[in-house]
Amino acid sequence: MMTGVHTVVDTFCVRCGSLVGWRYETVNENSQKYKEGRFILERFKVLGPDGSAYSIGHEDYESRSEDEV
Repeated sequence: MMTGVHTVVDTFCVRCGSLVGWRYETVNENSQKYKEGRFILERFKVLGPDGSAYSIGHEDYESRSEDEV
């Protein structure tokens, strides 16, 4: 994925130490500034509370209220 010049910081699981994603530290392009400070988690590396693979479908997200998201 290539959308410009960014500085990112790896994000690790506090329980097992696995790399689960990254956070955008700084972004050089004005059109990409909305990414600064945001986290990207790779779903296939994150497990749900019951230990199963975490997955949320588009319909599940839409059915939630703003307070739940």
